[in-house]
Amino acid sequence: MLLATQGNWSGTIYNVQSTFNNGYPDPGADHVQLEYEASGVKYSICIHYAPGSGQYEHHWNNITIKSVRWRGEC
Repeated sequence: MLLATQGNWSGTIYNVQSTFNNGYPDPGADHVQLEYEASGVKYSICIHYAPGSGQYEHHWNNITIKSVRWRGEC
C-alpha cells in the first residue's frame, strides 16, 4: 500500500517494509513524525525530507504505521 499525504494522517497500515519523505524544503513543515508499532511496542521517529538532508528513507520488517504528522526540524 502506498500512502501519500500533504497533510497529517492517522489510521492503520500493516506490514510496512519501507518509508521515505520525498518532500521539499519548507521551514516548519518539511519533516515527518511517524508513529508506528513493531512487535507490539509503540515507537516514534522523525524523518527528514529528500536525500542529503538527513535520514529520509527507512527499511523496516513489517511495522504497522499509526500516524504521520508534518512538522519542523527534528
